Amino acid sequence: MNAKDEAMKILIVEDDANSRSFLEQTMEMQGYEYQSAVDGVEGYDKFLSFEPDLILSDIQMPGMDGLALLEKIRKTNPDVVVLMLTAFGSEDFAIQALRLRANNYIKKPVDFSELLPMLSNYAFAIENQKKFLSDRTGCVDCMKEVGRDQEGVMETMETHYENEIKRLKDENEKLKKEIADLR
Repeated sequence: MNAKDEAMKILIVEDDANSRSFLEQTMEMQGYEYQSAVDGVEGYDKFLSFEPDLILSDIQMPGMDGLALLEKIRKTNPDVVVLMLTAFGSEDFAIQALRLRANNYIKKPVDFSELLPMLSNYAFAIENQKKFLSDRTGCVDCMKEVGRDQEGVMETMETHYENEIKRLKDENEKLKKEIADLR
């Protein structure tokens, strides 16, 4: 992601301090804007206020776990990218997360060689989605402008035709008068 581009916003939800710190440092090095939460409850609150493009969430956490957080997020925003973090041997949780519409999962301990390309791919996709939506909004605005222009053209044409009809009626009356004078 270029420095001039808007940084992808990432929410990290991880109860393990070392894992959370590693993810924060990774986001910092990659130039992503991020916030962190220590559990699902705090994660959901930050999701609502921060409005991230992507969420990295541990599955197994005290209180509200990652699966409950994922369900709650999907009810609020079905389109946000959610990557679940799962410890070795908990693939069943990862499968359950995918059934709940997680976009993907990463095994812990998180490996740079797996995480960075995934983040880069999602950043590219999110950037293009935002561009598409922006272009679409611009296109809608353009169509509204065309509509206003068409209304203006129609009004001008109506005025022109009304004036032309009036002129022809006046000319017609003038010709009728000339014919009557000739008789």
